[in-house]
Amino acid sequence: MDIFGTLIARPFGWVFWAILKLINNYGIAIIIFSLIVKVILYPLQYKSKKGMLAQQRLQGKIKDLEARYKNDRNAYNQALQELYTKNGISPMSGCLPMLLIFPIMIGLYRVIRQPITYVFGKGKELTAIIEGIIANNSEAAAVLQPMLENSSKIVDEIPIMRYLTEADPYYIDMTFLGMDLTVQPTLSWNVLVLLPIISGVTAYLMSYISQKLQEKTTGVQVQMNGSSKSLLYTMPLLSVVIGFTLPAGLTVYWIANNVLGIAQEYVLQLQMRKIVREQEEKEAAEEAVTRAQREAAMEKNREIQKQLNASGKKKQNSSKKTYKLSRPARGASDDDDD
Repeated sequence: MDIFGTLIARPFGWVFWAILKLINNYGIAIIIFSLIVKVILYPLQYKSKKGMLAQQRLQGKIKDLEARYKNDRNAYNQALQELYTKNGISPMSGCLPMLLIFPIMIGLYRVIRQPITYVFGKGKELTAIIEGIIANNSEAAAVLQPMLENSSKIVDEIPIMRYLTEADPYYIDMTFLGMDLTVQPTLSWNVLVLLPIISGVTAYLMSYISQKLQEKTTGVQVQMNGSSKSLLYTMPLLSVVIGFTLPAGLTVYWIANNVLGIAQEYVLQLQMRKIVREQEEKEAAEEAVTRAQREAAMEKNREIQKQLNASGKKKQNSSKKTYKLSRPARGASDDDDD
């Protein structure tokens, strides 16, 4: 077992094992497991969304900086950093949590795909387990014999689970809603053919609903370029195609993650809207204080100006009075002289 599997996949394997101890059904265990993982990773998702929201709210100011410093890249970078610092934002605040989530998701995928190794911790005994199954079940030889050639590189242990019985210590009930989750769906008509289709539909809905919820939160319509629009459709389509190349149990895992992801996005956006409202109220309060201070300063200036004007008039009147008092009276002799 590699370090990645030991540090990430195996601990989550214990969680999956605990669920199986209560409900020994692979499909139900996957759904419960996905829900628990969503709860565990929620703080990282929340931090990522909050960081992305903070950066989105600064887009107008960032565009202003781009226009102001379009010919001076160093000045733009410095002004941008000052803007981030002033608003308490790290440029990596939206991306870093997602970078942490990515390896965790890979580890979870290993837990689902390799239950013998990561749930039961019997990866070193995999060869002996396969040999024991083949010895007691000739039908299993055609499927499992090729695995014995290099059991250390087995990346999909679900087919092995098909041939375990209730007497085996690693037995898991692999049926779910009447479906055998060890079987790979095919294009022939049967209930399993629905799983890849549902996987693609839920993947599309998760992307579409997430976009609409984000637009409602920020009040800004997401502008999608050609590549973004292409991904909106190609990724769900790819999910359908891959769903026909893997055991049904993995597709159930994707569906559970998509459905729970939609619910999680809804809750996250509700919290983001609360943050937006609080920030808008704070900004409005700060603006009201600033406006009140500005108006008070203007009123004070007007009062000062009135006092200066009044003082000026009083001084002017006083000067006229003094002039009249000091002006010599004209006598009769002065008139005669004229």
